[in-house]
Parts: sequence; C-alpha cells; structure tokens
Amino acid sequence: WGRMQSLNPRMHQDVELERPTMTFGRRAVCHVKIQDVRISNLHMRINRIDEPPPGADSEEVAIVEDLSTNGVFINGERIGKGNTRNIKDRDMVSFVVTPSQDSNGSYTHHDPHIKDVFVAYIFHFYRIVRE
Repeated sequence: WGRMQSLNPRMHQDVELERPTMTFGRRAVCHVKIQDVRISNLHMRINRIDEPPPGADSEEVAIVEDLSTNGVFINGERIGKGNTRNIKDRDMVSFVVTPSQDSNGSYTHHDPHIKDVFVAYIFHFYRIVRE
C-alpha cells in the first residue's frame, strides 16, 4: 500500500509497506529492524488509513505513532512519545534527527556527533482503486 524511500540508502534500504500496520525498531519482532543504539526497541508504528474520519484531510493516508525515546519527526516536526500524526504522500519521516537536502540533492544532517548515520524516509502512498 506504500513505500518508505530511504534518504540514506548507503545505510538503510527502502521499505515496502505490505501490511496494514508495520513497526520499526531494534526488536526482533519489528517488521523493519534498524540496528542502531539510538533507535528504540519499538520506535515507530505506521498504520494505513482505509477510511479517513469525517473532516480529515483526504490526502492523509497513514498514521504514524511515536513509541520512541529519541523521537520520530514528520517533515522536521517532532511527534512526541505516545502521540500520533497523520501523514500524506511525500511526507518525510525521520528518526532521532531530521536531515536536510543539500545543493546536489542528497540528504545530510547538521549534528556533528552523528556522522553519516541517520534514518529518514520519504513516504509514498500507492493509490488504491476501489470498484
């Protein structure tokens, strides 16, 4: 139903969102395992929205839940542990730090303590055609 396009492909692969709910973290039971000490055992959950609630933006097609200590960010804004945020196609989802795009189109971050290791994705929604 969607794809998480890695903004750091040397370190992390793209993720196909095949289940209605998927988890990210260090734990073996997570659908997407990220071996990085800054990532919580259960860092984030993403859920597909099948029917947007009344009054919701029809472009918002998934809900991200922050389950982490070090943070989940949507387009650079921290969600906060235990909180959720609706997301839409082309939103950036990042863990711990939010990278920025440099002049050559690649992504980097500005925290000198982290080096090249960051976890960030662009969310892509595959349109579902209902008959």
